[in-house]
Amino acid sequence: MLNASRFLYVAYCCEQAVEKNLKCLAALHGAPRFHHRLLDLAKTASVSLDQNEAHLLAELSTWYLKGRYHMTKRRMSESMNGPLAASLLERSATLCLKLRKHPVFWIL
Repeated sequence: MLNASRFLYVAYCCEQAVEKNLKCLAALHGAPRFHHRLLDLAKTASVSLDQNEAHLLAELSTWYLKGRYHMTKRRMSESMNGPLAASLLERSATLCLKLRKHPVFWIL
C-alpha cells in the first residue's frame, strides 16, 4: 500500500496491527474492552511503553478515529504523505515485534 501511495490505508493498517496485538495481551488481563483507544488497551494489557511508543499509539488512534468519518478523509489525505506513512509503518512494525515477544504469544 505504501508503494501504491495509499497512505491513509497504511496508517489504518498500522493501527489495526497494533490494536490486535494489544487486544490479545489485554485478553489475558480480563475481558478486553470494545474500543480502539490504543493507550487504554496498553494499560489494560500492562504493557510498559516508552515515550516514543506512547506517542505512536496516540498518533495511530488519531488517524484511525478520524479516518472512520467520510467527511474528514479528504482533509486527512491532505496531511498524510509518503514519509509520514513510511514512518508510521516502521514504528508500528517495531512495536508489534516488541509486543509479539511477550510469552503469551508462544502459549496461544
